Amino acid sequence: MTDSALSAVLQALGGLGLFLLGMLVMTDALKTLAGPAMRRALMRYTRTPATGAITGCLSTALLQSSSATTVAAVGFVGAGLLSFPHALGIVFGANLGTTVTGWLITLVGFRLKLTIILMPLCLLGVLLKLFAPPRWGQIGLAVAGFALIFSGLGTLQEGMSRWDPQLVVTAIGEHRLGLVLLGVLFTLITQSSSAGVATTLAALHSDLIALDQALPMVVGMDIGTTATAALATIGGSAAVRRTGFSHVIFNLFTGTGALLLISPYLWFCNQFFVSQTSPELLLVIFHSLFNLLGVCLVLPLTPAFSRLMMRLIPNPGGDTTLNLEPSWLQDPPMALGGVLTASLMQTTSLCSHLSALLGGHGRRQDLQTLKLQLLQSRDFLAHLRLQPSQKAQWSALLDLISTQDHLHRLLDRCEEEEERALTARSSISLKREARQLRDLIDELTSSLAEGPDQTISKRAKSLSKTLRHTASELRLAVMSRIGQGDLDLQSGTQRLEAIRWLERVSAHLSAVLRHLQQARDHLGKE
Repeated sequence: MTDSALSAVLQALGGLGLFLLGMLVMTDALKTLAGPAMRRALMRYTRTPATGAITGCLSTALLQSSSATTVAAVGFVGAGLLSFPHALGIVFGANLGTTVTGWLITLVGFRLKLTIILMPLCLLGVLLKLFAPPRWGQIGLAVAGFALIFSGLGTLQEGMSRWDPQLVVTAIGEHRLGLVLLGVLFTLITQSSSAGVATTLAALHSDLIALDQALPMVVGMDIGTTATAALATIGGSAAVRRTGFSHVIFNLFTGTGALLLISPYLWFCNQFFVSQTSPELLLVIFHSLFNLLGVCLVLPLTPAFSRLMMRLIPNPGGDTTLNLEPSWLQDPPMALGGVLTASLMQTTSLCSHLSALLGGHGRRQDLQTLKLQLLQSRDFLAHLRLQPSQKAQWSALLDLISTQDHLHRLLDRCEEEEERALTARSSISLKREARQLRDLIDELTSSLAEGPDQTISKRAKSLSKTLRHTASELRLAVMSRIGQGDLDLQSGTQRLEAIRWLERVSAHLSAVLRHLQQARDHLGKE
């Protein structure tokens, strides 16, 4: 290799490095600036898979990171804050959002020679980071990253313009499957499909490759992005693995469809656009087109697709359990939302068990498994670090700690004092109170899936208050019967303990519902 050729290769590699550095700097700054707002938007506007796709596309276009959007979707599903089908829409939309980078490069990077103009912006961004307040410092980093992206692109393009086109064509070949694999390999090495698309566009702009070579390479780069999602699922919960592998399957589906579209697309371009349109623009149109078609085809099938993924990747503990991911501790609203969802599930399980004890419609639960889940939630909260100045989050944390405390006490009532429930339901003098508590618990079991309802919370509080007021009268009546000889001491003691059991259970239930409602209200402010 001559010195000139080596210099051209090194210049192109340096340009690619600058482009990747710019993407990293800009993406990290944008995530710091707009990441929380984007997560709130994803939660707020994802009501259906279709709206999830739109918000996923927009957030990816703004953050310039499909990984950030996909990771947020995975976290929402794992925390129970979004249903799996709704999160699928976000994942599908994120794929479409990544195509915005190609449009920016084609319409701005190649048509406007911005390298000289943008370099001073890089200095301005660094100065803002060094001397301005934190928020302006992040804006400065985003500006500097933006400048580096286009500076790197200019350097990459200049280096590639000195390459020998014949050598490049010979080196990469013309077999479509080989070009797809080359695109996958490039993305695996750089960990950025945007860098791959930028490099392909620069090569196309410099006439190093033809459009029919660039198209399968971009398809391979789209498929290659799934490696990150697949690796991120290692050691994750069933929800994490479902969402990650959904991304893999979706990209394989769209990639296969895109390969089938290449020949008709090239024919169409040769017939109508080849003389008027630049090949770079035709490439980004194709990139957006096959991703848009994939989203439009899969979205109507989202319910069936989600059921398939649930069968392929079942949750070992069942879908009524929740694994609290340690990574959520870095995102307090996510962590608190996860514990809230876990607490709702645990309350539902305890209510079902209590209902069964009182002769209601519920089913007995595995109390040892439930105890482990409660211990996991308590331990998770213990590792969450917040300050009182974070008012809404701090209040939600205190309410969830109180919820877990009362749930542990309810578990003790179920585990250690089961015979007292049996006494309450069989004793004529306690049947009315036991029936009232049982009816409330049955209603709770069926309604908690929608979250704590204020009406039920008020009913539980009212029942607890009523039982507390009548408990002294019931105890006095039982003791009078013991004194008169109508009841033996052992039977009378059992009834006194049953009265105490009804009183404690209703009080703990009332407290659990109150704290859950308050925690949800505080998190709603977030």
